[in-house]
Parts: sequence; structure tokens; C-alpha cells
Amino acid sequence: MSSTPIGSMEEEEGEEETRNALKFGSPEALEYVRKLTDVRAMTRLLHECIAYQRALDVDLENILSHRSDLDKQLSNLEKSADVLEIVSGKVRELDLAQSRVNDTLLRIDAIVDRANCLDGVKKALDSEDFESAANYVQTFPQIDAKYNKDSDDHREQLLASKKHLEGIVRKRLSAAVDQLGSMEEEEGDEETRNALKFGSPEALEYVRKLTDVGAMTRLLHECIAYQRALDVDLENILSHRSDLDKQLSNLQKSADVLEIVKADSDYMLSNVRSTWDLDDQVSGKVRELDLA
Repeated sequence: MSSTPIGSMEEEEGEEETRNALKFGSPEALEYVRKLTDVRAMTRLLHECIAYQRALDVDLENILSHRSDLDKQLSNLEKSADVLEIVSGKVRELDLAQSRVNDTLLRIDAIVDRANCLDGVKKALDSEDFESAANYVQTFPQIDAKYNKDSDDHREQLLASKKHLEGIVRKRLSAAVDQLGSMEEEEGDEETRNALKFGSPEALEYVRKLTDVGAMTRLLHECIAYQRALDVDLENILSHRSDLDKQLSNLQKSADVLEIVKADSDYMLSNVRSTWDLDDQVSGKVRELDLA
């Protein structure tokens, strides 16, 4: 008789430990409920279940109270995604534009080098320094080989100008030789004229041997006139440099804007990650409610 209350107390303590270990909504909790036979234990468990349900209702109301804010953040996130897509497209366009500008700058360098070469030829001719003029003329193919990304038309024009210059000089040298010396020397001079090439050491040596001042003066004047024609062509080419400078200025401004947009994008991306973390928390609570 006296052992019955003690046994009941031990059973109640065991049931209390079991209830504390239970997780509502789990298969173990359902199996435990099916095995209950004590009405009081079932009543206590029912009250605890109701209290747990009310606590879940409070948590759910707290979560749902943030739904409007979450909807706004989701809308902002969608807008941010659209903006990021636009920014990504602009970045690709800027990269392409930068590549084109770099190519253009290389072409400008080639134009400047050619301008320096032409200016050197002009000054050498003005000072009658034919050896320096020949060196400048020989620089043309070196520049053309270094900047091989120029347009074919431009390259052909420069090569044609070089050949034209050589042709004029050879022609004037032939005309000067025709006025030299005696009949005995004329045959040898004819062979020399056919072998001459402007800019070669043989041509320079031949020019030094000329004694007819009139022929040398005419040759110099024609070379200067040709140089002026080349200067006109060069000015036409360099007239586009202002447009290229404007494009470069616009590209630099675009790069500054891109830095600002990148900073804004990083800030928006940080907000997006925070929103994703909050969304994961909400999803976890919803899964708990589904299990309950």
C-alpha cells in the first residue's frame, strides 16, 4: 500500500523528463501521445501544447509584421538587380571603348612619329643636310613596321609618299647629271643615275659630287615643295586629333562615373546579402511552423 504513491511519483518524474525531451510536431511526440494512458498527464501535455502553439502564434505575428518591409526590400532587390545588369552592360561597353581608345592612341603615336620624321626631313633639306634627310626617309619603314595596326590606306599613302619623294629626287638627280661634264663622262653618269636610290650612301656621294649650282637649287626647291604637300596631308590627318582628345576626355569622365556606380553597387550588394540572411531566417521559421 505504501509503495504505490512512491511508484506514482517515480512514474510522474519519468513522464516529466520525457515531456521535457519531447519536441512538438516530431514523430517521437506523436508516438508518446499514443502511449499515454494517464488522463492528468494527457491534460498537462495538452496545456503545454496549447502554450507552445500560442508562443508560435506570437512568433508568427512578429514575423508577419515585417512582411511589408520584406516586400519593399524584395522590390528594391529586383530593381537593384536590373540596375546591376545595366551597369554590367555599361562596363562591357566601357571596356570596349577603352580598347578602341588605346588602339587610337597607338595610331596617334604613329602619326606624331611620322610628323617628327617629316619635320626632320624638311629641316634637313632647308639646311642642305642631305645625309640627315636620307636618315629620316629611311625611318619611314621602321615606323610603319612598329605601328602595324594602322589602316592599310594610311600605310599605303605613306609608302606612296616615300616612293614619290624618292622618284622626284632620282628625277632631279638625273636632270642635274645631264648638265654635267663632257661627253666622255655622260655615259658613266647614265649608269650611275640608273643605280642610284635616294637615301643610299651611293646617292649621298653622288649629290656631293654635283657641281652645277642651278641643278642643285632646282632639286632643293622641288623637294621643299613636295615636303609642303606632305605637310598638308599630315595636317589633314592631325585635324582629327581634337576629336580623339574629346573621346579620351569622355572616356575618363565615364571611368569616374563607373567608380561611383561601382561603390553604389557594392553598397546595394551588401544590403542584398543582409536581405538574403533575413529571408533565410524567415524560411527557417516557416519550416518550423509547417512541421508544427
